[in-house]
Amino acid sequence: MKYLIVDRDRERWFRYKVWALDTIIVISVLGYVWLGINIVRMWLPEHGTIVYNCSIAEIHPDYTTAMRRACREQFKKETK
Repeated sequence: MKYLIVDRDRERWFRYKVWALDTIIVISVLGYVWLGINIVRMWLPEHGTIVYNCSIAEIHPDYTTAMRRACREQFKKETK
């Protein structure tokens, strides 16, 4: 009569190894997503902040006098 010998410790180790690899992959993907969101947030303006393109303020008719004045002051600060 032949017997089938099963190494249960090896089976448990293999299951643990696969589970650990899946966990590492999930944590890595979540980390990359979190990093990507934070990198994108660096370039976005803060909530409630108004951003004007001052390069066209002098020639564009939609810019008000106050906006043009603010752009001129900003330009003066940058050139000092």
